[in-house]
Amino acid sequence: EFRRVLFRSQSFNDLKLMGTTERRQREKEQRRMEILSSAREIFFAKGLEGSTMDEIADKAELSKGTLYLYFKSKDELYVSLLSEGTEIFTNMMLESISQDMKAEDKLRSIGNAYYRFYDEYPQYFKILFLLQHGEFSDDKVDQDIQSNCMFEAGRSLNLIESILNEGVEQGEFTIKDSWQATLFVWAAANGVFTIAAEKHHEFMKEFNTKELLDFTMDKIISSLK
Repeated sequence: EFRRVLFRSQSFNDLKLMGTTERRQREKEQRRMEILSSAREIFFAKGLEGSTMDEIADKAELSKGTLYLYFKSKDELYVSLLSEGTEIFTNMMLESISQDMKAEDKLRSIGNAYYRFYDEYPQYFKILFLLQHGEFSDDKVDQDIQSNCMFEAGRSLNLIESILNEGVEQGEFTIKDSWQATLFVWAAANGVFTIAAEKHHEFMKEFNTKELLDFTMDKIISSLK
């Protein structure tokens, strides 16, 4: 009987400990999300170089030391937001296509999804664009966070490659190296948005991003055929 009472007592203590651990984990994750929310506002308003950890700490109503318990650098916070942006972007592309669509129609839909992301999430687009130009320091970002960000970016490229392979199998496209063709599609589409970033210049006033993107996608598809 003593052993049964002791066992019940140990089980209760174990459950209590588990409950405490889970609660602390939830609180930690909630604090992390609050920091990211504050960082999002600061980064979106000022960019990577114009923002400081002090500003983010003030916005989150935390000490800077507490901030560093969750993120080891400003760059790490920034890359964490990049993961959010790339996930939104990839999901928008996935939602834009259906299984019964032809490969070329899928590519056009992905181009349209890219434009919607650029139009509806301009701040996420901006930091995603900076990622592609390497404007953060690798040694200041946790490897797992970098890997997660790269994984999300890789999903986008893998989706394009799968569509190109599908097009080859269905006789729509005649390409020998689907990965090289994937990078070609990606580079051409990104080129449109590189030009779009220069719209503030006088000679770019008449530039229409969507029209150039549609024109570019037509030329991409023609070349793949």
